[in-house]
Amino acid sequence: MQASNRRLQSPTGNIFMRRFHLNIIYFFLLAGLGLYAFTLRRSPANDRYRPGDWVSYGVNRYISSVAASPEQAFFGTTTGIARYDILRSQWQAPYTTSDGLADNRMSVIGFDHITSTLWCGHALGLSRQHPASLRWTNFPKIEFGLAYNDEFVSLGFDNNNNWFETASGRMFRQDKFGNIFSPADGQTPDASVIWFGARAPRPRMFPQFFMPAGFLFDPKGIVQDNHLRQAPVTSISEDRWGNMWLGTWGLGALRVDVNLGQAQPISIGLASQRVDALLFDEEGLWIGGVRNTIRQPRDESLEGITYWRDPQAGISDNRDWRYYDARYNFSMSSDEVNGFEFHEGKLYCATQNGISIYDTRKDRWQRLMSSDGLASERVNDVAVHENYLYAATDLGLNRIALATARKDSFGIGEILPNLLRHIRVEDLERQENLLWAATAQGPFVYDMAKATGGYIDAGDDASRAAAYAVSYYDSLVWFGTDLGIDALDVNARTWLGAPARQSFAGTDIYCIEAGPEAVWVGTNAGVYKYHGGRKEWRQYTAEDGLLDNHVNAVALDEDFVWFGTDLGITVFRWKAFHDVE
Repeated sequence: MQASNRRLQSPTGNIFMRRFHLNIIYFFLLAGLGLYAFTLRRSPANDRYRPGDWVSYGVNRYISSVAASPEQAFFGTTTGIARYDILRSQWQAPYTTSDGLADNRMSVIGFDHITSTLWCGHALGLSRQHPASLRWTNFPKIEFGLAYNDEFVSLGFDNNNNWFETASGRMFRQDKFGNIFSPADGQTPDASVIWFGARAPRPRMFPQFFMPAGFLFDPKGIVQDNHLRQAPVTSISEDRWGNMWLGTWGLGALRVDVNLGQAQPISIGLASQRVDALLFDEEGLWIGGVRNTIRQPRDESLEGITYWRDPQAGISDNRDWRYYDARYNFSMSSDEVNGFEFHEGKLYCATQNGISIYDTRKDRWQRLMSSDGLASERVNDVAVHENYLYAATDLGLNRIALATARKDSFGIGEILPNLLRHIRVEDLERQENLLWAATAQGPFVYDMAKATGGYIDAGDDASRAAAYAVSYYDSLVWFGTDLGIDALDVNARTWLGAPARQSFAGTDIYCIEAGPEAVWVGTNAGVYKYHGGRKEWRQYTAEDGLLDNHVNAVALDEDFVWFGTDLGITVFRWKAFHDVE
């Protein structure tokens, strides 16, 4: 009987236990998904900073959607939301992941005139900006039950509801009180809805707009620039001031005066996506980089060097952005830049194919290549001292007499060939008559006045570790090597110990920039800051506000520090946090 009873009771008990286990699994699955959604929505790292403490800029010429408010025109791009101040006729800082957005690649943007709220759709879902605090709330796809490859392509607003439509045709609705999103369930938006994105009205044929010399506008919705590059018009939006705002896929934004029938291109952003070099001159910021088709196969850029006049202002107009593309200037050796140097009105660019020299006063380029005597095609960095230009190449260190730059042949010599010939020289830093170099054989120093030099003996493995970056400030020379960070006190002729000497396990060091209050180290895991007074390191990543964790270049600018990354540039108002961290 007992066995029989167990047999009779066993199936019921097993079913109960299976249901119990399934319920437990279901509960934890929902909890995990809810936690994931909650994590995406909160953006806790950005809550530690004020709006504008982190600002990023990328390639803004690929526009998917446009929305105009009474004061601003918004352009959804592949690198965030570009903002144009309609009343002041100038660009403002864009919105990106640095401001709390979940993603930068916009599929649609829209402006709700009833609540003055900016919305955007992207690869990770939806985002909404609070009109007062300017902070973003992110709504991941899991809240809508969307597939990973389904995106929002249309946003609509009427007096009572907000409407959201995906590429697969799914429609969602939300009331003006901001309650949960719900499927439309057959409800059809009425004719009063103002649509942005795919559902936005668009004329079959545009009027014949007049454009500046060299540009053409095809009424079919095609724009051509002065290099014969063409881009289709992807979206339009009109404001209350008689302007039509056009977004193109490749040539950026256009402002159209409807009454006059004139279309004006308005430029903002970088020419190339990846940034490896940053340099301030007297008036602005030079930005250059190398194209990286391996890590970023969707590098949608026009290529070239970017010059941004007066970046400290945080605003710009169409005249503040200039682009230099080697494909249309045969006097340039290359526009893929590894390093910059500025001296007496001339910009020296270390490139993938020699040195490009730009005379800013005469607006004229000149090139210096391996066929002229450089040790290798690739030049990693350049430095100027007195009447000579020093070039760090893959096969040694060259010195070029600047006086010969105006002649048919350059006076090019080799520096200490017995020590440096066929040695890769990565980075240069000048300290008066001393030239510090990061080489594949370790730290190196060259006395330019005495024409002597050699590798630096650290008394341990640090002296022979491959060095990739070097920076000097206030008697300290900082090297980034295979083993981490090392600092040499030039006056005391001793290497500093921990914590200045630091090993970042599993991290590649790309650049170093030493300043009066901090040392910045760019790596493939974000940027590290060394606080000299407190003798401590602090790491910043994309969770804080970096556009990307691969930091290739650093430039200091008083209260701000600029970072060049694989996806563009980020500027951080670091002095506001330096003394309290």
